Amino acid sequence: MAKLTDPGIPAVNKGDVVTPGLAPDEAGTADDHLNRLNGKGYLPFNFVVTDIQPAPGNTAGATVTAPNNFPHSSIRPVPIVLISQSGHWLITHDAAMAFLDRMWRNTRDHAFG
Repeated sequence: MAKLTDPGIPAVNKGDVVTPGLAPDEAGTADDHLNRLNGKGYLPFNFVVTDIQPAPGNTAGATVTAPNNFPHSSIRPVPIVLISQSGHWLITHDAAMAFLDRMWRNTRDHAFG
């Protein structure tokens, strides 16, 4: 989660944590949002991962939240799906995009309102 939200790593280069990787347009949007949040001093986030559950097909589920990352608010819990590939656990593309979208929506009004 830390690498996924690291603005110093271009989103197109996060294929080692997200599978399949982000498309160029998705990566551009993610980079824009992460850089804007970083510019406001909201990154890095502190993550709490709970409810880790194994699932069929080399997958697992978990819940991620980022509590108390900025005044008076936190990122509400988000379910994520992980898949084991080549001995590493990667966040599925859809789960990564849903998390990034939730992160942006939860912080947007506070950070840029």
